[in-house]
Amino acid sequence: MLNLSENSFNNTILSSLTHLSSLRSLNLYGNSLEGSIDVEEFDSLRDLEELDIGGNKIDKFVVSKGTTNTIKKIC
Repeated sequence: MLNLSENSFNNTILSSLTHLSSLRSLNLYGNSLEGSIDVEEFDSLRDLEELDIGGNKIDKFVVSKGTTNTIKKIC
């Protein structure tokens, strides 16, 4: 698990996480994520099963057709 909660990260943090392919759980609760988040941004995290993005200002979570991620739980 990688806990990055309550750090004021914005959407640019997502591109910084792409090399963590074996990560299973990611906590981004209470940051400054906002707007629309495309689940494809997490495709490189091939083992990611749990994603906590609560406490942010996300308007929409987009699941694109053909995405390859394995996320089972999004909070």
